[in-house]
Amino acid sequence: MEIPDGSLHNPAPVAVVGGIAHPSPPTETLLNPLPMTNKVFRLERDGNVLIVIPQGDASGFRYHDVHLESNTTLEVLDDPSLAHVVVDFTAEQMLGSIIISVVIKVCRKAGGKGGKAAFCNASADMLDVLQTMNLTKLWTHYPSRSEAIEAVRAVD
Repeated sequence: MEIPDGSLHNPAPVAVVGGIAHPSPPTETLLNPLPMTNKVFRLERDGNVLIVIPQGDASGFRYHDVHLESNTTLEVLDDPSLAHVVVDFTAEQMLGSIIISVVIKVCRKAGGKGGKAAFCNASADMLDVLQTMNLTKLWTHYPSRSEAIEAVRAVD
C-alpha cells in the first residue's frame, strides 16, 4: 500500500479508509483532522518516514475501528519505500495498553525491515509511562517531530 510522499517541510497527510491510503489536503493542525482521516491513528509520510499519530486511547473508539486501523497501520509499512517510523504523541496526553501495544508492533516492524523508530511530543505523563515500560531504551523520545525524523534518518 503506497502513501503519497510529502516534502520535509510540508508532509502530506494520509487517510487510510477501508485499507486504501488517500492523500488528504494539508490541515493547519493535527488536532483538526479532515473527516476522511483515521479515527484511531492518523498517518503521514515524510519521505521514507511513516509518522503515526495516535488520536486517543482505545476506550474512546469502537473495537472494530481499533482492530482495522491497527492492521492497516502495520500494512502501510509493507511499502518498501518506507524505512522508518516516528510515533508522534502530540494529539493525546495519555494512551493505554492497547494503543501502546500497536505502537510497539509498528516500531518493531520498522526495525525488522532494517529501519529505525523514534517517539516525539509525548506529554510528561505519557513519557513517564514509556520510560516505566522501558520503551525509551528501545526507541528514543525527542521533543519535536523534526528532531525525531532527523534521528531516524541518521541511519540512512
